[in-house]
Amino acid sequence: MNRNSFRYWVWLIGLFILFAVPTWGASQPSMALLAINNYSGVDKVSGGKLVRLVDEEFAKAVKKQAEIRFIDEEATANLLKNKGLDSYYEAANLCTNRDYSRMTTRIGVDQLAILEINGYSEIRREKSKKAFQLLLGLRLIAKDGSETYYSGEGFSEGKPEAAFTNSMTQLLSNCFGVGSTDFNAGNIRSFDAPVLGNRASKVYHLLDTHHGPQESVRENFNSRTEAEQRGYRPCPICFPDYKSFDYADRALEESLGAEGCGTIEYYYRVEQNPQLIAWLERVAAPLFKVSYRKNVDFKFRILDTKEVNAFCSPNGYIYVTKGLIDIVESDSEMAMVIAHEMGHLEKKHAVIRYRQAITAAFLASIFIAVNNNNNNNQAANVLAVVMAELVLRGYSRDQENEADEVAVAHLKQAGLDYRVYHTLMGRFIDMRQAKITAINKIFATHPAPEKRIENLDQFLQSYDKLQAQLDTGF
Repeated sequence: MNRNSFRYWVWLIGLFILFAVPTWGASQPSMALLAINNYSGVDKVSGGKLVRLVDEEFAKAVKKQAEIRFIDEEATANLLKNKGLDSYYEAANLCTNRDYSRMTTRIGVDQLAILEINGYSEIRREKSKKAFQLLLGLRLIAKDGSETYYSGEGFSEGKPEAAFTNSMTQLLSNCFGVGSTDFNAGNIRSFDAPVLGNRASKVYHLLDTHHGPQESVRENFNSRTEAEQRGYRPCPICFPDYKSFDYADRALEESLGAEGCGTIEYYYRVEQNPQLIAWLERVAAPLFKVSYRKNVDFKFRILDTKEVNAFCSPNGYIYVTKGLIDIVESDSEMAMVIAHEMGHLEKKHAVIRYRQAITAAFLASIFIAVNNNNNNNQAANVLAVVMAELVLRGYSRDQENEADEVAVAHLKQAGLDYRVYHTLMGRFIDMRQAKITAINKIFATHPAPEKRIENLDQFLQSYDKLQAQLDTGF
């Protein structure tokens, strides 16, 4: 090769590196992890904080996908901060997909990811054995504002790490169509599970059920994916639509809820008033549509007392007192009350309080006895103590503030007057100044209304700041 020929090839290779390599990088779609929302009610597991463990496992798993450029939560936070968009973290509950779409453009990514921990359970088997369950959800919001939602469920009868690996594998398999081995093969949630289709109804079922299709209309599929590609939909009995955990966590909520209802109805008389119930259902209808929890059957009951209060039991029963109904003057005010109570359930505040309680010294011995002796009476005592505490003394100040923020977000999403809290809290302030005793329970179990107004004002100001930053580009 002569010198001129050599220079030519060097020049050609240089051009290739200069232009081709950036093109490859540009064609690789990017995913930025915006947040990890823990709806499980579990803070710590044996290996450390649940959120941290899930975060590490998710980052490790996604980074193995060659077709995606992954930006972890810390790096995403830095991108937002550098673009002046860090007020997102104070206003997250209010953000819409349009907001997320604009954020992707500003920080230069293709999609934002919000990871959800929808359930974690450690289930005691015979003797000292345990089984572990983890349910994850993943929201992906693209530049055009479109959203897709994926789920992954992990189960292990050995070590908790296996449940983490299994849930992550299934989540990414559903999300990216990963062709690697599905560790959940045989699990009813797995998209690799074989199913039977009903050609008449276009519904597919598990293989071993009592309601499967007749042989004349039966069609065999090697996987759920194959069935759905052929236009079939899952049977809601075989494959319930969980957006929240429906195994041990949901059973715990039902148990807590039954105890909560019993406690409330022990102290107060329930009034049978179909007209008021119908009004509450009408007011709540748009709120139910925007609720985070899609598998909860909310129901209303009226309490015959002049006390001004409301309470949501973890099983979905919302109690409203006659005293509260008497002082509200608009549907929006009542919607604020209902959405606040829904917020407690959506954020699993009762489950969190229960799990905090069983770690306390005065309940730990009872809990150990329950697990070792399977004594139903002792288990009932644990539930009774926790729910009596919530009914009589209320949630923590932080949980009350969080429920307020969920309420404002729901009202805004539903197109209702989300600033109505000024009027509602103003009523509570005036009742306190007039020394009307019916309001005492609210003040005993909730932050001062002035503080609640201040917190919600700051919440909305953070969202307004985010909007201004998105509008101006600074």
